[in-house]
Amino acid sequence: MTDYQISFVQWTLTGVILAVATIPVYYLVLRFMSPPEVHTIRGGAGYFSDAKKALGPMNPGEKNVLFVLVVMIVLWFLPAVVTISFLDIWFVPPVAMVLLFLLPVDARKGEMTLGTKDIQEGVLWNILLLVVSGTAIASGLASLGITNWIGSMISAGASAAVLPWLAGLVTPILSHLTSGTATTLMVSTILFPIANDLGYNAAILARII
Repeated sequence: MTDYQISFVQWTLTGVILAVATIPVYYLVLRFMSPPEVHTIRGGAGYFSDAKKALGPMNPGEKNVLFVLVVMIVLWFLPAVVTISFLDIWFVPPVAMVLLFLLPVDARKGEMTLGTKDIQEGVLWNILLLVVSGTAIASGLASLGITNWIGSMISAGASAAVLPWLAGLVTPILSHLTSGTATTLMVSTILFPIANDLGYNAAILARII
C-alpha cells in the first residue's frame, strides 16, 4: 500500500528500544511500590539444579528444533547484511516447517521431527480459522469501499500529528473485538492511505499497529 518495506531488523529494533526503556521502569515500580514479601526461597537453587539434571541431555528432536530456530534467525536477519532478491521474511516460516518434516528423529524407523499427527492434533485450528475469517472480513470491508469511506471522514478533519494517537487508540479497541491480524488489516487499510496523502511516514503507524 505504501511501497515501503520494514525489514525484520527494523521491526526487532523497535522491540529492543521499548524493552530497554520500559524494563528498568517496571523494575523500579515493582521494587519500591510493591516490594516482595519473600526475599529467598529455601532450597530454591537446589530445586532448579535437580530439575535441570532431570531433563538430561538434548534428544535428537530438541536438537533439530534448535537447529531450525537458528536457521530461521539467520534467514530473517540475512537481508539486512546481504541483498538477496528471492529471500523474503514470509518465506522463512514455511522453510522451517519443511525442515522439521525432513529432519529425522529416528532415521531407521522413519520418524521425523514433525509428522501428520502433529498437524492434526498440535495446530489450534479454531484460532487459525478465527484469524483467517477476520482477515476475510477486513478484505471484504475494503472491497465494499467501507474502509475508504471511513478513511475519507477521518482525513477530512485530521492532521498528520493526530494519526499516531488515533492508531494507538483504535488498535487496542478493535483487537478486543476481532483477531490481531484482522485489526491490523482494517486499521492499516484506513490509515496508511491517509498518511500518504498527508505526507506522514506510514512506517511509524505500522509499528504502532
